[in-house]
Formats: sequence, structure tokens, C-alpha cells
Amino acid sequence: MPNLSLFPDPPTPIIPSLDRSEPDLWIRRLQVVAGLSPESETIREISFRRGLNIICTAERPASETSPVGHSVGKTLLLRLIRYCLGESAFCTRTVRERIVQHLPGAYVLAQFVLKGQTWIVARPIGVDSHTASWALQSDDFSAIRHSGTRKRLSDFTDAIEATFVQPISHITLNNSRRSPRWLDILGWLARDQECRFARHHEWREPEAESSPRLPREDASLLIRAIMDLLDHEELQLRRRHSDLYKELNALESDRTRLEAFLSREQTELRQLADVTDSIPDGPMLADQIRTKSKELLESLARLEEELRDTDGIANAEQEFQASSDAFASANGELQAMRNQLVVESLALDQKRIETGKDDYLDQTPQRPWCRLYMDKTEAIGDGCPGTGEIVQPTIPDPYRQSRITEMEANIATLREQIDIKELALPMLEAQKLASTQSLQYRRVTLHSQQRQLWERIGHHRSLAERAARYQQAWNSFAELTPRITQKEQQIEDSLADQAAARQQLQTKLHTLSAHFDTTLKAILGNQVGGHIEINAKGILPRPDETAGATGAALSTSSTVLGFDIACLIASICGLGHHPRFLMHDSPREADMEAAIFHSQLRFARHLESLFGDREPSFQYIVTTTTPPPSDLVGENVPFIRSKFDARDDAQRLLGIRF
Repeated sequence: MPNLSLFPDPPTPIIPSLDRSEPDLWIRRLQVVAGLSPESETIREISFRRGLNIICTAERPASETSPVGHSVGKTLLLRLIRYCLGESAFCTRTVRERIVQHLPGAYVLAQFVLKGQTWIVARPIGVDSHTASWALQSDDFSAIRHSGTRKRLSDFTDAIEATFVQPISHITLNNSRRSPRWLDILGWLARDQECRFARHHEWREPEAESSPRLPREDASLLIRAIMDLLDHEELQLRRRHSDLYKELNALESDRTRLEAFLSREQTELRQLADVTDSIPDGPMLADQIRTKSKELLESLARLEEELRDTDGIANAEQEFQASSDAFASANGELQAMRNQLVVESLALDQKRIETGKDDYLDQTPQRPWCRLYMDKTEAIGDGCPGTGEIVQPTIPDPYRQSRITEMEANIATLREQIDIKELALPMLEAQKLASTQSLQYRRVTLHSQQRQLWERIGHHRSLAERAARYQQAWNSFAELTPRITQKEQQIEDSLADQAAARQQLQTKLHTLSAHFDTTLKAILGNQVGGHIEINAKGILPRPDETAGATGAALSTSSTVLGFDIACLIASICGLGHHPRFLMHDSPREADMEAAIFHSQLRFARHLESLFGDREPSFQYIVTTTTPPPSDLVGENVPFIRSKFDARDDAQRLLGIRF
């Protein structure tokens, strides 16, 4: 067993956080079964532990020439775990078709622990149907085989999304133009083996028919978000700082505008209101103008009333009304007299026509009647004693001429009266016209005088309103100064907050960088180190130049593996949101020497030792065709979780040879 002093205490010690007692996500058990029914055969079962888990292959004897560690199911095992964690496929279509031929009803079952809650997942690897995927929150691994208890797989994946995506939901993957998803995070936690650990921000190969490939920029952004190295707080502070500057600029713009308005307005107000320069600008000037305008408006209102009262319009209106009434009355009387003249003239003409005829009384015998009545019936009705003489037939009426004479006299009198009225009517009409003209003249004169007053009234009202606006603008201007001072102080505070946020980010970055340096030293030797930097290209692991001494390919793979492990260590120590669940499908022999790979596994075992009697708060699953170091193999050593052998079909993951 190597001396753990190979891993000296780094400048930033690895101290597991007591608040993170177990991985946020880890797998406890996996089964491949021939069918989902309780009676179906179990083809393969692998249990996992917290800490280091090694999936390896049998060692090939020196005399053996046939393959031992290839095409046995190492990569498929990790793909099945990813499949149970929500990926849509677990292998290429060609491999899937072969599995369906041999195991048409097969399922993979997995038991996960998510934030302390145990979940069981069942997904088909035989039939090609997503509707046959199930999940169940239970500690009983066999419960998923009973149809009455199974739930939708989305219940589990939704819980994962809520656990790991929610803390970074504030970011946007700009190239992908969407928010992060769980499968994006899973891509980093379990890379495709086909990527060959060439770059730290490339996790998926299209040929693997896996989940979609994430652009490098988005992958880098996602890593920073998960490790809490995204300067989100600083970005928020910068946005707030920018908003503060916008608010300050708006306030200063308002102040400039108000200064120009006040300067122009107070000059014009002094001229219009004739206010002396002894009155200072501001509220006193506004009060002076409003007071003066108020007094003048009251004086002008009284003057308008007096003008109306002393102008004689009331008398002129009375004279106009009287002359109009007199003319109308005289004209009406004249018209009535003219009508009466026409009627009486017609009656006279009728009477004259009747003079050539003899009038005879009623020849019926009758009592004598008084000549004062028109007929006998009227006389009798009025109580006449009937002393008149009886008119004899064929004797003319002796009173007709007197009646005509009387009617002619009446008509002559009426004509005289009409002549008098006609002579008087023009005088009345002239009086009416004179009173009308007098009233119109007085009204025009009054309106002209009133208009002059109204102009003065409008002028002073406008001055009072402008003085009120000037006062309001002055008050607003006075309020701006302390607000601008306060905003300037807020900007100063914002700069200090940004500096603190940058310092905090630098502290986190320094911590991760120190863990990366420690990891490289543990894997490549104490003479090799490195650091992590953040620039416009994203987050970048930078090994020392001495790392290239082992070859470009070796240093690249070690850098990528070291970066992943460093992020795992940082999360163990309390930094970021990494689930502390990591799977590495081992690099090929050409990409990493056995000694370097052994150092990687020993360093993982060293991380476990830091927890003492406690279970590790991480899970690291590694597959390898390179034999693990001897100190990690043995009956009492728990790191080897399964060993495959290509020489025996029963020792392959699915128990069959394709």
C-alpha cells in the first residue's frame, strides 16, 4: 500500500464540509432482469457504494492472446445508469437491435438516492417504448416490479430537475438559447467515452447517439454556474450599478432642464410682472407675483362691475323697451282701427243697397209694439206695453236713413282717429330706432372697455399660473440635489459591493484552482501543477508547462480528469452545487499510462480517507481495462464493484455475446 504522504497537504487543505454528509445524488444498486414481473430472471446485479467504485475487467494472463477486457459492457453499464437518470437512449440503434433479438423483454432497474430520498427506476432495454419506463419512491427495490405501485418516470426526473436545475435557473445558455436542463448537467457528470477526455467542456459525441451535444461556450457557462463561479452576483450588481447610473443621468438631465426653465422663466416673469431685482429668485419671486396678480385681478373685477353699473346700459335698455312697447301698442291700435273701418264701411255699403226696396212689416195680425225694439218678440220679451202703431203694409221704414247717417258719422270719426294715429306712428318708430341705436352704441362701448379689462385679467391670470408652475419647478429642482447626492452615494456603495463580489469570486476561483493544482500533483507528480482561470472563453484548466513532459495526449487527458476531480473536491468542501456524483468511462491505454491512472485511483481512495469513520459525501464510478493497483484489489478492499471477462459470456454485463 503506498504511503499517503504522496499527497501532501495542499496550500488549501481538503476539509470535507460537515453540512454535506452524503452525495446529493448517488446510485446504490443496478439490476438487469429478463422481464419486469417478479418471477423474471435477474441477469446481472451490481451494488455500489459511496466513495470510489471500480468496474474493471479480468487480467489477461501472459499466455492469453484473445481479448479479455473489450466489448464486455463497461461503457454500456454507465450508459444504463445515465439511461435510468433520464437519457432517452442507452446505446446505438445497432446495439439496441441486437439486445432486442436476445432479450426482448429485458429491463434495467436502478436504485438511486436523491437528497436522502430513495427512488427505484425501471426502464426497458428490450422493447423500444418510452411508455414502459417507471419510477417509484421506495426503499423496497422489488416494489417496482409490482404494477400497482409504479409511477411515471417523469416523477423522478422532475425531482432531479427541481434539485439540480433550480439553483442555476437564472442563467441562459446563449448559444442554445434556452435555460439549463438536467441532461446538460448529466453530460458533464458522465462523459461519453468517445470524447476521449480531449477537452474539459466537450462531453458528448454525435456518434454515441446520446443526449444532444452542448456547445463549448454553453458547457463552460454551465460548469461555472454549477461551481458557483459565475459572477451572477456581480452581474446583478453591475446591472444595478448601470441602473443607478441611468437614474443619476435622468436626475441630472432633469436638473439641467429645470435650471434652463427656471432661468428663462424667472427673467420673463420679472419683466411681465414688473418685479424689481430686489426680490430673490425662487419661492419669494413666485409669491410676489401671485400676490400682485391676485390683487390686480380683484381690482379689475371690481372695475368691471363698476363699469357695467355706471355705463347707463340699464337705462338705455329700459328706454329701448319702453319705445318698443309704445310703437308696438300704437301700431296694434292703428291696425285694429283699420280693420274696424273696413267692417263698418262694408256694413254701410250693405245698408245703402237696401234703400231702394220697400220694407214691409209682418202682415200677420199682431199687437202694437214699441219702435225701440227690432221686432215684436223682443219687445214683448222685454215687457214693452205695445203702444206703438201698427205698420201698415207697403209703407216705407221711416228710420233707415237715420241709421245710414249714423253709420257714416261713425266711419268719418274712425277715419279721423286713424289719420291721427298714422301721423303719430312714425314718431314712435323713430323713438324706437333711436333707443335701439343708443343701446347698441352703449353695448359696443361697454364690450370694448370690457375686452381691455379681460385682456388684463387674462394676462394676470396667466402670470399667476406661470408663477405656480415656476414655484413647482423650483421645488422639484430643490428636491433633486439631495436625491442626486444620495444616488451618487449609492453608486459609490455599488462599486464597493462589486469589488467585494469580485473578491468573493476570486476567492472561490482560487479555492478551485488550488484543488486542481493538488489533483494534478497527485496524478502526475509533485513537480506538476496547474491553475484554473476564467476569461472571455469561459473557465479553463491550465496545467503547468512541465505537464507536457509526459506527452500532449497524456497531459490533456490528465487535465480533463483532474479538472473533473477538482470540481468534485471543491463540492465536497462546500463550494458550488455539484451533486458530488461522478462517472468516468476510463481513458484508453493510449491516452493515459497505467501509472498515471493508478495515481488517479489512489487519489480517489485518499479522498475517502479524509472522512475518517464517516461515509464519504461523494460517489466516483470508474470503469477500466487497465488493472487497478494491487493495493485497491483484494477480499477486504471494497473498491472493485464488478469484474467483467470477455472470455466467458456469463461474465459479460448482459450475459450474452453480440
